[in-house]
Amino acid sequence: MIESRLNATPTARAKRAQGTVDDKEIAPLILLSSQIKKPLPKTRFTRFLVRLNQPQTSGFEEWVFREGMTFGAPDTWWAEKGPRARPHEGLDICFFSDMEGRVLRLLPGTKIPVMYDGTLVALLDDFLGKTLIVEHGIRDEDGRVLCSMYAHLTPDETMQPGRVLQQGDIIAGLAPAPSKAAILPHLHLSLGWASRAIEYDALDWRTLGEEEKLALVDPLPALGCVPGGSAQVELSPDGLPPQGS
Repeated sequence: MIESRLNATPTARAKRAQGTVDDKEIAPLILLSSQIKKPLPKTRFTRFLVRLNQPQTSGFEEWVFREGMTFGAPDTWWAEKGPRARPHEGLDICFFSDMEGRVLRLLPGTKIPVMYDGTLVALLDDFLGKTLIVEHGIRDEDGRVLCSMYAHLTPDETMQPGRVLQQGDIIAGLAPAPSKAAILPHLHLSLGWASRAIEYDALDWRTLGEEEKLALVDPLPALGCVPGGSAQVELSPDGLPPQGS
C-alpha cells in the first residue's frame, strides 16, 4: 500500500548517480520518532498526490526524509544544515523512492491535494510562495478544530478564502525555488488544533504554532507513516538529487 510505511527498505535505497560523489556529500535520510498527544484521522493525501501527478510519480513506493525535514527538527536540511530559529513546525515533503530503488524528488508545479474536506480560511506569504490554511470539520475533546497548512505553493486565482474543498481537491502547484537558492522546491505540511478564538487573518509564520492559538502536531500519523529505517540519497556535485522523471 502506498501509505503503509515511511522508512525506505534495503531494496529502496538510492542508486549511484552518474559521476563521482564523495561519501561526505551523501546525506543520510533518517526518520525521527513521532510523538503525538491527540489522534488524527487518516488521510488519502499520498494516494491522491501520486494519482494526480502521473507519470512523475509513476512507481511511487514511499516518502523519504532527510534529517531536518520532520516535525520538531532543530536544524535545516538544506545547504549547511544550520539551526532553525525554532523547531520545525511541520513536515517537508520532497523526496520519494520508487519501485526500482531510486530516490527522486517532486518538481515545481506538482499538484498538491487537500488532506480532508474543509474550507480555505487564509492565504499567507512565505519565502518560496504562498501558504494555504484549510479548516476542517474535525474537533478534539477541547472543542478545537483541525487545520491543515500547505506552504511553498503557487495557487491559482480561484483559490480564495471561503472556498469549500473536498478531500483530494487540487489546491495549488509546488512553487519553484529561486535559481540561486540553496533549497529545493518542496511542500511544507503542518497540522494543528485551532482554538475557538483564532483569527486566521492575524496569523503569520512568526506566530504560527503559538499554543493558545494553534497547537501544532506531527502530520506523520495522519499520512499513515511509521517511524524507523534510513536510506541514502546520492547527491550530485551541486548538492542536488535527481529529479523525478
